[in-house]
Amino acid sequence: LLKERKNIEIDDLSKLVDEKMNLLFRLSHSSSIKLRIQVLKLIFTIIKDKDAKNKNKEINDNYNDYEDRYYKSLYELINLRDILVSKNIKELLKLIISSCLYDEDSLRCLAILRRLLQSATLAEPSFICCVLIIVSHVLFNKNHLWKYIEKIKKLIMELRNSSSRNRSMTGSMKYKSESMLGEGLKTKTRQLTC
Repeated sequence: LLKERKNIEIDDLSKLVDEKMNLLFRLSHSSSIKLRIQVLKLIFTIIKDKDAKNKNKEINDNYNDYEDRYYKSLYELINLRDILVSKNIKELLKLIISSCLYDEDSLRCLAILRRLLQSATLAEPSFICCVLIIVSHVLFNKNHLWKYIEKIKKLIMELRNSSSRNRSMTGSMKYKSESMLGEGLKTKTRQLTC
């Protein structure tokens, strides 16, 4: 009887958490930036609660979904231009740095840092300095991110090298491809007219 009661309580708890989290995620897309930041802070504190994660496998799976939804909402918030003039920018930057330090997904963390740097290009110098400090702090505490940055740099260099080779070849290749294309078009039009 006690085991059944515990299973029912865990199932009820799971349903309750799902309902409330869905409500919180709906609120995280509201028009008020202050409300969005407050809701994301609340969601982040819920996600960080590792004790709740380890109690039940079903709840643990839900928490992984909540993490993904949380980071997506955070990324969308960083994407808004209104945050640059918001009075709550300090709270948002604190949330971003703690979220990046907590996140185990390196590529997602790099995407958030990249988006933060992109939004800094449109901002005041004080915001730019804060963003640079955040990026350096996260990279200092998560050394493994440098491996991904180096891979990205190598890929960019390879793409640049291949595009420069293509440009030098385009002059001679362009004439050949145009003449081949012209001959192909001539034969197609002949077939259609006959």
